[in-house]
Amino acid sequence: MIQFCTNLYRHRELLHELVWSNIKARYKQSILGIGWAIVQPLALMLVSVFIFSQVAKFPSDHFPYPIFAYTALIAWTLLSTSLSSAVPSLVNNISLLRKVYFPREIFIVTNILIALVDYGIAAVLLVGMLVFYRIPLHAAILYLPVILLIQLIFMTGLSLVGAIVNVAFRDIARGLPILLQIWMLASPVFYPISMIPPQWRFWYSLNPMVGIIEGYRSIWLDGTAPAVDLLAISLLEAVLMFVVGYALFCRGEEVVNDIV
Repeated sequence: MIQFCTNLYRHRELLHELVWSNIKARYKQSILGIGWAIVQPLALMLVSVFIFSQVAKFPSDHFPYPIFAYTALIAWTLLSTSLSSAVPSLVNNISLLRKVYFPREIFIVTNILIALVDYGIAAVLLVGMLVFYRIPLHAAILYLPVILLIQLIFMTGLSLVGAIVNVAFRDIARGLPILLQIWMLASPVFYPISMIPPQWRFWYSLNPMVGIIEGYRSIWLDGTAPAVDLLAISLLEAVLMFVVGYALFCRGEEVVNDIV
């Protein structure tokens, strides 16, 4: 992790330029502009209100279902957007890799930071929803950087694995949307963890997004500290994923160099 951060710091100007240029390109000649950052979670929230709240009658832990779902959806959108753009990033930038050498992980971090900007924009709407539903913010919101950091570590490790494997097997990027849809349904995005039978909750909590999503709901809606046991599992899995992911990425750079 120290080596990873050192590489990013040494090339911080390049990282900044890539992030800024990609953000400008994304919203250039766009009518909605930065509004696109909230379109996906907002649209999914509206659909889920009808299907899961009105039709399926899913509980929402005594909170209005729209904000219950939206709190999880912006966290999930951060994950899905990061992976969807970071995994094919090496393949999509082969021409740039041929011109000059720099740490390849910069492409992965660039796409994650862009998704993080979208998350910040979407979070503004969440604050507005809290005001609308008269849900006060508590001191527990100070845990937000901790939960966000755990999610970023996990996403980075997973993106590193996906990006380097996708160089050799392009099926990874093509199959990713399907895997993300299945993973979303297997996570407490549209329903509370209380719906999971007690005998299955430990195994269910091994999904790292369970502790992360429940942690967000705790600090935004409940005003309480996140569950230590769930968040500890997510933290352990995030660190392991990052260590394994970066090790595989460094070993797999030879494959990238051969293709370049």
